Formats: sequence, structure tokens, C-alpha cells
Amino acid sequence: MCATNVLIGCLYASISALCLPLYMVIIYIFLSTQSYRKLASYQLMTHLGAVDCLQLVVHFYSGIAAICGTNFGDVLEDILGGLANAAWIAMIMMVLTLAVNRLEVVGGVKFVPFLSPTKLYNLLACLCWAFGGVFFNFYALSKAGMKYSMENFYWSLEGDETLVDTLSNAETFSTIPALVVTFFIYVLIAGVILVKKKSFVKDKKVVSSHEVRLVVQAFVIFVYTSVVICCWHWGDRFLPHSFWTPIVINTLWILENGALTPALYLVMNVAIRRRFIAIVLCRKESHLFSRSKSTKVGVVTASANPSRTHI
Repeated sequence: MCATNVLIGCLYASISALCLPLYMVIIYIFLSTQSYRKLASYQLMTHLGAVDCLQLVVHFYSGIAAICGTNFGDVLEDILGGLANAAWIAMIMMVLTLAVNRLEVVGGVKFVPFLSPTKLYNLLACLCWAFGGVFFNFYALSKAGMKYSMENFYWSLEGDETLVDTLSNAETFSTIPALVVTFFIYVLIAGVILVKKKSFVKDKKVVSSHEVRLVVQAFVIFVYTSVVICCWHWGDRFLPHSFWTPIVINTLWILENGALTPALYLVMNVAIRRRFIAIVLCRKESHLFSRSKSTKVGVVTASANPSRTHI
């Protein structure tokens, strides 16, 4: 057994094993708190957490496979590899959906008036899952699938050359435009926030600090995702040609799934952070929501604009 295999395998598996249960605690907080369940943004974050956790399971498998030097069977490899990449694609679409939600809330508009925000964004999240599911069917059942390289320690699409090219192009020409659209949405959101702050200097609640934090949080996720994708697809043009380069990129992918998003939730939301600590340390939670209404769920309470409660 090569020491490099053990080192890289332990890196992949340990990060995944550490982050997965902690992330699941945050998802539990979203699902068990009625105030969060009523908010479209937190429902989207729950879906986003689910696709992240699916990828963490596969990353843990990657680490164990690297340590043991075996894929534990081609069928398992095809299923888990397809699941990881399909979940990644679904995640990118959810990042776009979250940006649309932020624009709707910050702009004070409803893009689909006949649907409540929760129904609309749950429907869009299901479409994101379905979109990733289409890719999963091809990865798992066709002559081209995701294979884990025991020599290079990353996943790649292998198999029938024509089908590989077709699936690669389909992935690229769906995810990259989605990220471009997401970028322009955040530019528009920034413009809306600036205009509102200049127009309503006296009314500080027109654009609440909580809404701004959610925008920043979603934007950081978008930027990190974009950087990882650019490094993966075009890293050979600007990154060192080294054995360790794809391993670093793969590690960044694992950290995005398991560390980045939960860390943002904990840093930017006091209520989530306090309850998370209480659950992890097995403390009582009765005192956690004794603060003001704005601290409980971060919902804007200004009656002047009731649409802001649909965060």
C-alpha cells in the first residue's frame, strides 16, 4: 500500500466524515424549526444541504477506495460516481435558484404571483433535482460513466468516446450559462441594494441587515463554486502541471460540500449558531430563542413591507 494513497485517502475520508454529521445538524435545525420551514430561502438551503451531503458520502467512499486501492466493484463505482456529479450539477442549479430568490426578496417583487414563495421555490428545487437526475441516469446506466482514478485520485467521465463528449458538452453548456446568469443576478441585486439605501436613508429596514447577510452568504457560495469549476475545466491553462493540482481541486470540492456552506450559516446567523452549539454539546435549547423577533429567525418585522417575511 503506497503512503501517498493512504495520505490522500485519509484526507478525503476524514474531511467528509467530520463535516457530514455537522452539516446534518444544520439541516436538522432547518427542518425542526417551524419559523425556518416557512421561509423559502431556508427551504432552498435545506435542498442545497441535501445535495452537499450526498456528495460528502461519495467523497468518503473516494477516500476509503484510495486507502484500500480498490473501487469495491464497478457497479458501486458507477452509481456513486454518477451520484456525485449529478448532485454537483443539481447544486449549481440550486445556486442559481437561490440567487433568484434573493432578487425577489431584495427587490420586493413576486415573479410568480399565483404561487406562494415556499411552493414556488420547492418546485424549482425539485426541478433542479430532476435535472441532476437526468445526468445520473446517463452516468449510471449508459456506456459512459464516472470512474474514480486510483492513480490520480479524482473522478472523470470515461467510456464510449462519443457519449463522453456529448455528456461533457451537455454538462458544460448547462452549468456555465447557469453560473453566468447567477453572476448577473447578483450584480442586479447589488444595484437594487445600493439604490434602496440611497433612496431610503432614514428607513434602515428597507434593506435589512439580515437580507444583506443572506445575499453575501449566497454570493460567496456562488463565487467559490465558480472558482472550483474554472479550475477543474480550465486549470491546465493557468495552474501548475503537477500531480497534486487535481488533488487540491478535489479537496476544494470536498470543502465546498462540507465546510464552506455550514461555516457561512454559523458565522452569519446567531440563532443557528447558538442552537447548533447547543445540539452538539447536548445542552438544553429552551433559552436559545429568547431574544428579539429579529434574532429568532432573522425575519424583517417592519410592517411597511410585509413581503419581506418571505425570505
